[in-house]
Amino acid sequence: MKSRAYMPREAGLHLYRPLEIAGIAFACALVSGPVLADAVSDFYAGPGKQMKIIIRDTTGSNYDMLSRLVARHMGAYIPGEPSIIPV
Repeated sequence: MKSRAYMPREAGLHLYRPLEIAGIAFACALVSGPVLADAVSDFYAGPGKQMKIIIRDTTGSNYDMLSRLVARHMGAYIPGEPSIIPV
């Protein structure tokens, strides 16, 4: 007996097979990829960009000092080298 996923429904419609679903998802990813890339490239386009990191801990705690240390060096690894401000 065939599995239920490949048997026709009562109305005569077939259920989608996994490869068909994967093909549709791949086509959607191809179409939406350049749109997302344009939004990111606009952010990195000019100099003087700033990013804020919100530190939700008391000043001087271990987590606060570690977050500030990471924020000091993280800008060098992001395209456009934005300045990162811990808040």
